[in-house]
Parts: sequence; C-alpha cells; structure tokens
Amino acid sequence: MKFTPIILALMLLMAACSRRDAKLDQQILGSWTGLAVGYGRMTFAPDGGFSFVDNYTTNISAGTWQIKDGDFIVKITNAPFLHGPSPAGPETRSKIVSIDAHKFVYISGGRTVTLSRQ
Repeated sequence: MKFTPIILALMLLMAACSRRDAKLDQQILGSWTGLAVGYGRMTFAPDGGFSFVDNYTTNISAGTWQIKDGDFIVKITNAPFLHGPSPAGPETRSKIVSIDAHKFVYISGGRTVTLSRQ
C-alpha cells in the first residue's frame, strides 16, 4: 500500500501526456512552410502520413509522422530525387516547443525550427 500514491501519480502523468499528445496531433495537421522545408510545403495527414512537395522540381517525398511524449517523430519512406528514389531515411525525433494556428516550433539537432501554416 506504500506504493499506491506513486502508482497513482505515474498513471495521472501518463494520462496527461497522452492528452497533450492527442492535442498536438490535431494541431499539426495541415500544410506548413519555412526554411526547414526549403522551398516547399510539408503536409501532415490525420492517418499519420506526410508529404513534402519541392516547389522547384515538383518532387514529392513521403513518410510517416507521430507525436509521442511531446516529441515529433518523422520517418521518410519515399524520397524521389533527380536520379531516382533514395532509400528510406532514418527516424528523426525532435522536441516540440509549441504549435498554434499559425506557427509550429520545434528543436531538431540542437537548432530551433519555425514553420508557418500555409
């Protein structure tokens, strides 16, 4: 019985993280632009898929995304380039700073990235 308060606190913390992740899942949906995506548009779909369209070459890259414990996790599964498709990329994990109706800010590789809703 000594551990009951600790277990209860952990359960509440996990539930709070799940609710926050679910809210972030809804806020990230849609299209974003910014220096991090070069001269293109990144679109996040409700099914956990994303696409990136390059404005210059019209190449379309695709992959999966998820938010877990406040982290933004992306894996590229298809990235065609001028000389054919590249292999799928590794999973990348970035810390979400904030998302609102107009901006998405996260930290990736030690640098702060800001995207704007398109």
